Amino acid sequence: MPALREMADGRRAAEPPAARWWGSLGNLLVSIFARDLKTKVIALACAILIWFFVSGQLSDRVELVVPVTIEVVSERTGETATLFADSGEQKHLQVTLEGPRDAVRVLSAEGVSAVYRIGPGRLPPGENKANLEVPAEVFLDLPAGVRVVTVEPRHVSVFVQRVRLKTVQVRAKVEGDGKVAPGYHLLEITLTPSEVQVFLPAAIADRDYVWSTPIPIEGRKESFSQTVAIAPRLENLRVYPASNQPILAQVRIEEDLVAREVPLEVLVLRPNEYPLRVKEVFPKTVLVRVEGPRTLVGDSRRWKAYFDIRDVPLATIRRELGFAQFFPLRVDVPDGVKVLETLERSGGSLHTITKVDVEFTGE
Repeated sequence: MPALREMADGRRAAEPPAARWWGSLGNLLVSIFARDLKTKVIALACAILIWFFVSGQLSDRVELVVPVTIEVVSERTGETATLFADSGEQKHLQVTLEGPRDAVRVLSAEGVSAVYRIGPGRLPPGENKANLEVPAEVFLDLPAGVRVVTVEPRHVSVFVQRVRLKTVQVRAKVEGDGKVAPGYHLLEITLTPSEVQVFLPAAIADRDYVWSTPIPIEGRKESFSQTVAIAPRLENLRVYPASNQPILAQVRIEEDLVAREVPLEVLVLRPNEYPLRVKEVFPKTVLVRVEGPRTLVGDSRRWKAYFDIRDVPLATIRRELGFAQFFPLRVDVPDGVKVLETLERSGGSLHTITKVDVEFTGE
């Protein structure tokens, strides 16, 4: 043992002074932190909790744009009477809020709602409408500790009126003067569905129709379809649709009808194996009076007037060989063109004709 002690003392004597100093400091720190360790851990935890609490209570500000929403508490004196309200053009509030940092951060992330609930008592008995000036702060539902620093506008104008739920007809409204392109005309506009449910203001609750939003047809030449909605106003009063169901408008546009007289040569339809030959046809030309769209009536190159030999039994023709035989006169024109009359010119005047005289030969 004395020998070991002497060896240790010899090593310490051999160590530099700085090393001996740092070793003593380390031993001191270890003894300080190791002494009553449980109490020190508890104190550290308390300090951390206090730091979080204090930091959460620090005040902060935030500027937000808040959408305005108005909720109506149902007012029903019967099955169809109710109340509606609207904030007009004031759809947002510009607010500056102040409060605990944590609460303000949540408001910045999730947003703030501006909701105003209107109940039956807002309209006196017998009154159908009213304009209310509601303080903007009434709209804001804020967490505890958060306050409003500034808000613009300071008041929100709320229009309240009684309305009645009705099923009404939808009438098509055209944009502007409703004139299509020259040479064309608007045939019809069909709306599907043709009836909708709406809330009508009490002043016009007896109306049985509403208008659609304007349909642009000016200068149009072709039929088309488009989706429309219910016009927001009727007789300068607001109309409220009961649903967001779209309305399909089908617009039919046609060319103006024009009349024309077209001369046509009378042709013969005869099978190749037919034993008889046509000797004479009277009249050889006819004048066809038609009506139809300008573009169709203007081109008659493929029109034809004719008679078909198969319209009369062959046995009958043989018995009357050498005599005039009457055949129905047919006229082929495009779809959309209507034949008004077929005429023949005789003795300087025109006469209606429905048949042609045909003489056959057996050659």
